[in-house]
Amino acid sequence: MTIVSLLRATERRCLNFLTLSKTVRLIESKSHLLLSTYVYERRATEKLADDEEAETLFVALAEFEERCKEPERARFIYKFAFDHIPTGRKQYGDKEGIEDAIAGNRRFQYEDEVRKNPLNYDSWFDYAMLEETVGNKYRIREIYEMAIANIPSPEEKRYWQTHIYLWINYALYKEIKTEDVERTRDLIPHSKFSFAKIWLLAAQFEIWLLNLASARHI
Repeated sequence: MTIVSLLRATERRCLNFLTLSKTVRLIESKSHLLLSTYVYERRATEKLADDEEAETLFVALAEFEERCKEPERARFIYKFAFDHIPTGRKQYGDKEGIEDAIAGNRRFQYEDEVRKNPLNYDSWFDYAMLEETVGNKYRIREIYEMAIANIPSPEEKRYWQTHIYLWINYALYKEIKTEDVERTRDLIPHSKFSFAKIWLLAAQFEIWLLNLASARHI
């Protein structure tokens, strides 16, 4: 069945949510993301009069946008449901509830990705950025520490640059956001690898602290 025929079938019949979900999943698997969004949006706006079904559809659409790594669109959809569907207010409560829902779904996604592949540093980056947005310092530190603990083997050169940039990002976070000078010094330079940018950043860090002798030594 072609994508066009799937789309037409979706609009022609009054599909229940389960069938709609399967249809969109199939479209997603073929990478037709815009059509997937269209199917959800068309059905959701048609069902605004039915609070329960509309809420289910909007949540599904928001989760779809999260899977596509479009948190701003997901946030807009949750907000739209909150403003237009009374039950949406009961489920999410307020803006903070919406943010928690988005963060929770994305956190689950990133946890699954790094569990399957601990060397997936792109997901570790996204996970750390999510936690920085949420602002829980304990969680931020925990994610960075777990990420940098996954050290690639010497032959896996394609991972090393990204892994090193994780160290840099963590060091900058400790320096700028938490002002944890000693932990920043512990992070860079690192005893297990050498990378010019890290040494340069370490020297700049000491200059920023007015430790010129340490900077010259580096």
